[in-house]
Amino acid sequence: MTVGIGFSCRDGVAIFADRQITSQGAFKYDERKIFSSQGQECNFIFPDAENPDGAQVMFRKAREGLKDRLSKAVGDFPKDRARAVLEEVFFDHNTEGLQTLIGIHLKHTPPFLFRTQEAKVVDGYVEQIGLGDSSALRYLTNFLEQEDNTVAEASVLGSYIVSVANRYVDGCSGGPDTAIIYADGSVSEGTGGVFDHQEARFLHCEKEIGKTLRSLLLRGGRPAMDTIELEGVLLEDLQSPEGRLRAENIFRRNHRKLYGQEQ
Repeated sequence: MTVGIGFSCRDGVAIFADRQITSQGAFKYDERKIFSSQGQECNFIFPDAENPDGAQVMFRKAREGLKDRLSKAVGDFPKDRARAVLEEVFFDHNTEGLQTLIGIHLKHTPPFLFRTQEAKVVDGYVEQIGLGDSSALRYLTNFLEQEDNTVAEASVLGSYIVSVANRYVDGCSGGPDTAIIYADGSVSEGTGGVFDHQEARFLHCEKEIGKTLRSLLLRGGRPAMDTIELEGVLLEDLQSPEGRLRAENIFRRNHRKLYGQEQ
């Protein structure tokens, strides 16, 4: 099982994947699953899920197709023309069982993301491939997603999602491998995530999130009373009887609103 996560960000495209490959005979080994190609007119990155042999074939065909056909493709915008080329390329028997994420940068055009499943090519924003039946992991990805990420933010979120997959999804391990296409077309690739002692940091975050979520659930979604803003009452205001009275009235009004005693 492979996990791949892709983000179309306001300053680029970021893609993340684990490293485990399971060959015939259930032999497992680590290998980078994100391919990249950099040329004068087109840069793109390409991770796969489920079909490593087919992915290598389709990576080569996509690279050649974009190089040879893009200038002749029909479409109002560069992204439309790139999609048209990929739709032609992916109409191929080698795409059987293949899922990919494809980040592309064309000259003078911001990077964009596509997701493919066999012959189907669709625009991507925050996308996952290879999660199989892990509905909980899909929930986590949707829970964290935001369409206006930066690549720096996506790097943290993508690394975290892959780390969770490595813990809980059979057949996922290693990495996360990363590949980023920036707005200027430059490509950055790496492995291992974004923080020192990353796994320990993520586990600490989960523990703190768990405490906060449990507390909020037990209150039925109501905020703790000590977090209610006192509508601009300053600390120095509380030094006077008038200021303390105003703060007390605001506190009582907020309490009535929170607990349904005031419309």
